[in-house]
Amino acid sequence: DTANGFDVYSYTFPETYTKVIFNNGASSQTTDQTVSNGKYYDVATKAWYASLSEIPVPEVDLSTNVYLVGSFNSWNTAANEFTKASEGATTATVTLELAANTAYTYKVVNNGAWTSCSTAVTGDVSGLKFSNSVSGDAKITTKDAGEYVFTFDLSANTLAVTYPVVEPECEHTSHGQDGKCTECGEPVEHAAGAAATCCTAQTCTVCGKELAPATGEHTYEDGCTATRPDDGINTLDELIAALAGDATEIVITETIVIPEGKEVTLNLNGKTVNSVFNGTSTTNHIYALRNYGTLVIEGEGSINSRGIYNHGSRTLNGGTNAAIDAKGGYAVNNEEGSTFIMNGGTVSADNEDGDAAEAGKYDATAIDVPDNCTATLNGGKITNAGNFTLAINVAGGTLNVPADSTVNASGAHGVISVSGGTANIAGGTFTCIGSTTNGVCIRCFSCPWQPHSPLRLRPTARR
Repeated sequence: DTANGFDVYSYTFPETYTKVIFNNGASSQTTDQTVSNGKYYDVATKAWYASLSEIPVPEVDLSTNVYLVGSFNSWNTAANEFTKASEGATTATVTLELAANTAYTYKVVNNGAWTSCSTAVTGDVSGLKFSNSVSGDAKITTKDAGEYVFTFDLSANTLAVTYPVVEPECEHTSHGQDGKCTECGEPVEHAAGAAATCCTAQTCTVCGKELAPATGEHTYEDGCTATRPDDGINTLDELIAALAGDATEIVITETIVIPEGKEVTLNLNGKTVNSVFNGTSTTNHIYALRNYGTLVIEGEGSINSRGIYNHGSRTLNGGTNAAIDAKGGYAVNNEEGSTFIMNGGTVSADNEDGDAAEAGKYDATAIDVPDNCTATLNGGKITNAGNFTLAINVAGGTLNVPADSTVNASGAHGVISVSGGTANIAGGTFTCIGSTTNGVCIRCFSCPWQPHSPLRLRPTARR
């Protein structure tokens, strides 16, 4: 094992010993050592220690006896030694603080000998000049002031130089209504006597509302559809940070992917998470998340979108997972081979599609259970308001509702459709709330989808 930078070896004796020796497996070994139970023996210092922290850290020699000598240090042959970053490294560096627009001459002294070496430079060489000869001195002409890093290759006898990159000073070509540069954020000074109308309250040219000087913008919540943000949350890190932040509403503009092997717990923290389609539509929505890893959603709040894809393992402990897209979708869109566990919270698919009666169009579905998918409902609430879909669609997978389940599911057209797979229902409450209801609908593939199913249960509430 290793601890505090040391290699640590342990051995438990099968019987009691008072003396031991340490042998390196070759020709080197210690003298007889009196056993100190629970203590550490350090081979380097040949002593026992009560803890690893007491063992002295061995000194590592990073010196090279190679020096950078030149006009910058008055040709002092001992002032600037190249040092290695670690023991055994084949390169070593010297860092110098050099002035701008200055010519420096230099050489390398290697183990006491003045050495000529080929010279290279990394990065953009604009404004940085080198010269080198066997008999003469190398020369560097700097452009900017800053730290110059000289790297000497101890085996190839070459010298590379990295020079500081200085960002050009911002010209403040544009600024917002807060009076700050849009590039660097620094306050912008207006010409003396100029009317700074750009930094006072103005009127939006799209919706006519007044724009506050403090921000210079307003969001789509203010009624200006042309300003719906198209640069909202689109990464997992951004979403986690936003859920922990102060904003009460979070807008997702691109489906966020949770990669395979990653474990994520999202606490909604009272937030409302909305997805948008192409950054403009108020009725069409993208899928908010696509999970390939292990996802747990908990806490108060809601995710309103076309749904959440699940290719991996997903658990819902709290919050609302709502399908609100005008053209359907699945609130919980489980894919083949996935696992879904619902312990609490709400799954809803309550946005009815007015065109659903047309061929090929259907309302949203709350939970989908496809081939090789296992969905277990232990608690929570499920609602489905569509008149053409049931709340839970078992299509080849396995649905488990244990005897102690407190899940409460309702649907306007019915609660559970089983067109393939297995539904093990021992608990929970299932309520049909529509005028044309199917309860638990078991559908064979030779039968059409309309109410011609071989078995339909139509109670007001059925456990």
